[in-house]
Amino acid sequence: MSPPPGIVTGPGGVDFDLRQGPFADDPYPILDWLREHRPVCWHRHLEAWLVTRYDDVRAVVGDETRFLPALPPEPQAQRRHFILMNGQEHRQFRRLLAPSFTKAALAQAVEPALPALVRDILDRLPAEDGEIDLVSAVADRVPPAVIRHLTRMDDFDEDRFMADADAFLEYAADPSDPELAASGPDAHRRVVAWLSHVLATHRAERRGGIVTDLLEARVEGRPLAEPELLAFC
Repeated sequence: MSPPPGIVTGPGGVDFDLRQGPFADDPYPILDWLREHRPVCWHRHLEAWLVTRYDDVRAVVGDETRFLPALPPEPQAQRRHFILMNGQEHRQFRRLLAPSFTKAALAQAVEPALPALVRDILDRLPAEDGEIDLVSAVADRVPPAVIRHLTRMDDFDEDRFMADADAFLEYAADPSDPELAASGPDAHRRVVAWLSHVLATHRAERRGGIVTDLLEARVEGRPLAEPELLAFC
């Protein structure tokens, strides 16, 4: 069976554009083909191994001896991000976060606020008649509204933060892209600067919630250092 449109195969691996073209429009035909014909393969542009079958992915994620997360590109501070920790270190830090993200905790912290958050988003929609894109105008606005609620920061610039977060995550996923490399590091610095501002605000005035919980958490009897706190974000 020949590969679907959008994927190039050869002895050196496979290649396809993740950000535009057939994969971006509908990834499932390419993923289905990879699972059937190249379940483990080298992606030439990403310079990374792709593992597409469920059992293989579970085996890789669960093997802390042979498989480790790849370090992201600079800035260096991001290299200790929570999702890139391994083994006991990861489990130790995950235990700090777990109580705040249980179903019961989220039901108490987020669910009661959601109706008001969504009403605020709807109230800001244009008043004139016409069509809107429900995803971009409403659904995409909910996550930053929840972040503002959880961090308890009234000066949260939702548009700026989400744009910077998206820019850095795209850069971390494909650092070889010149356009992303031009914007990703600066976007990350702005994200870290705002998160540092959040931490400083909560240190000066305990506002409760997840940020205060992290500031008051202890690992082996000591408070978390600034880089460790930022690693959760």
